[in-house]
Amino acid sequence: MDLLLIRHGQPERQELADGDVADPPLTDLGRQQAAAVADLLADENVTHIAASPVRRARETAAPSAARLGIDVSYDPRFEELDYGSASYIPNEQAVASDDKWAKYDANPLFMFDHHGGFDVFRDRVVSAFDDLVASHRGQTVAVFSHGGVMGTYIMSIVGYDWPFTLQNDYCGLTRVRAASSGFRSVQSVNETLHVRGLMATRDVQ
Repeated sequence: MDLLLIRHGQPERQELADGDVADPPLTDLGRQQAAAVADLLADENVTHIAASPVRRARETAAPSAARLGIDVSYDPRFEELDYGSASYIPNEQAVASDDKWAKYDANPLFMFDHHGGFDVFRDRVVSAFDDLVASHRGQTVAVFSHGGVMGTYIMSIVGYDWPFTLQNDYCGLTRVRAASSGFRSVQSVNETLHVRGLMATRDVQ
């Protein structure tokens, strides 16, 4: 079967009080990116759509689900590694003074701490994809999730335990061919032709 891994579109920056959970919507650009994905998937013979229940992933999946007439199944195992924090800062807006990114520079794997560590997060992500493969043999499944989820899964396939090696752009598409026997093959990484002209630009600070 074929897995189509799609990162969410560009979300708003959101910074809340401690104890709250940031769950920002897409920006206008993010909604345009999501619409472009729907156009792309119209020709991909998708039979099932799965997604992270995080808002930015849900809103990215929605145009494709409507276009294809397919209900979305939500799986919390596809949630991003930093979900649950009080702030969400898009990468292109991050600067060295941001507390999150200062910690990241010192130790990128700190972002997995509230999941019990990287190994726990990786096993959670892999199990979610394995369940899709087992239940949708011979089909094409689109999965809307997050950069950390996608990077972790691809690295698990190629046998390299560093989840930040592959960075997917907003609404970038990565293709994986998967068999119920356990065979996995990465067919492409971060296709972005469908969002040409809709790429986010880094803020100048």
